[in-house]
Amino acid sequence: MDQAVKANNPYPVISIVGRPNVGKSTLFNRIVGRRQSIVQEESGTTRDRVFSIVEWEGTIFNLVDTGGLHLKSKELMVNFIEREVEKALEESEVVIMVTDGRSGVSALDEEVSEKIRRLKKNLILAVNKVDIESGRYELAEFYKLGLGEPTPISALHGLGIGELMSRVTQKLPKAKESPLSPSFTLSIVGEPNAGKSTLLNAYLKEDRAIVSDVAGTTRDSVEEMLHYKNHYIRIIDTAGIRHERKIKDVSTYFSLSRARHSITRSDVTFLLFEALKGIRRDTKAIASFLEKARKPVILVANKWDLTKGIEQARYERDLKSDLGFLKFAPVVFISAQNKKKLSKLLDDAFKLWKQSTHYIPTSELNRFMITLKRRRLPTPQIRLKFLTQTSAVPPEFVCFVKGKKYIPANYRQHFKNEIIRRFNLEGIPVKIQFKEEEEK
Repeated sequence: MDQAVKANNPYPVISIVGRPNVGKSTLFNRIVGRRQSIVQEESGTTRDRVFSIVEWEGTIFNLVDTGGLHLKSKELMVNFIEREVEKALEESEVVIMVTDGRSGVSALDEEVSEKIRRLKKNLILAVNKVDIESGRYELAEFYKLGLGEPTPISALHGLGIGELMSRVTQKLPKAKESPLSPSFTLSIVGEPNAGKSTLLNAYLKEDRAIVSDVAGTTRDSVEEMLHYKNHYIRIIDTAGIRHERKIKDVSTYFSLSRARHSITRSDVTFLLFEALKGIRRDTKAIASFLEKARKPVILVANKWDLTKGIEQARYERDLKSDLGFLKFAPVVFISAQNKKKLSKLLDDAFKLWKQSTHYIPTSELNRFMITLKRRRLPTPQIRLKFLTQTSAVPPEFVCFVKGKKYIPANYRQHFKNEIIRRFNLEGIPVKIQFKEEEEK
């Protein structure tokens, strides 16, 4: 298969819905077992659908967290969120509607329940934020929502979750196919509005992630599975990363944390930026984090179609003039909006992934080192003895030498650069350690 397509989801889907601030994301995180979805008192924190594959007492399913439903609001962002909820509901076998046991049934709860009853789905009503331990709570008024027997829970304290999930899993069909096993994980990172969500949507051929001119639209990391050339790729769209000095609210802080976590999970990273703007201060900060995380990187110059009369080779030379280890990273010029060069981008990602996992035989490394020995060394007191690879992901090498203390910093960098060039490790964070050969 030469065209990237969204992989079919083999697991039944459970969606969590409700009005804003009733504890949907807290419940999602409780079931998943980690803080994957951002939890905040601020209305509208969750925007895109957040997915996670969960195994609960032997049953595997796909759990979906959704944004809070407003229904009658005409705000543009609210409309985007409602569209995402609609998609989640369409795909779901079971829908959990969450309400707030402290505030009781609101008019918006009634509107939401009426909406989901029309879907003819398996419905479970969860009444959150109740004092289960003391037994001091009243559920009678929640019956008027027409969703059957309400289940009392406290998502924050993990109470009543077992009973809720027992009811939910009883209504689930079995998985349609065998589990999907991705070959590698790919994350898309960059400044806000660089086009990350547009790129994800282009690969999936659907509006999976909300695309807006509003900076910071994406907050949670959005994961999907691609099928491309007989491989499955886990692809993650992250929130736009700003320099820490620009973080002014808690939601942005958690978005940055999720984006960084996505980078640490990834095998290859696309560092996306607008071609006309180039590598700005925030993008350099992201590059610095990528270097510390030691992740293979492809520089992606998006919206290249908007540049006029710029030579790509010259642009690339200027781009890499002050990028540290990224000066060796491959550059791909794309237009996510117009779907230009997207297959090449995935092909380069495959190539980089395979290179980053390749183990170079010691015999080949030492043949390479013979060529370096023939060149003039910084001082005759240095003698290169033996080179070996100690780790493949990411690549680490140890060079045994005589006269280690005489090796200047510029030669160490030259040595690393030569390894990168000789073994096609461009874009991969190579580490070289020099060790003094012990006397026999």
